[in-house]
Amino acid sequence: VREVVIDDDGAGAGNPAAESRADAFARDFLIPQQQWQRFLDTSAFSRESVAHFAQELGIAPGIVGGRLQYEGRIAHNLLNDLRQRYEWAEAA
Repeated sequence: VREVVIDDDGAGAGNPAAESRADAFARDFLIPQQQWQRFLDTSAFSRESVAHFAQELGIAPGIVGGRLQYEGRIAHNLLNDLRQRYEWAEAA
């Protein structure tokens, strides 16, 4: 059974269980749980350790930093410089 979950400002309001499954899928797809746990157990969450772990997984370091922030393992003002910022171009 396939589900489509569109993440917007009201995400999860209609079906919190589906939103939770979508979040878990995205989380574990980008950073497999076993590797994440190993990182948590062996790291002090320095900029260098985050960058190295991200490189091992082939993902941007901002994803690792963001997950650390989301899970409350580091403060939300730390490692923000690892994130890539994008701006949407205005339609012509």
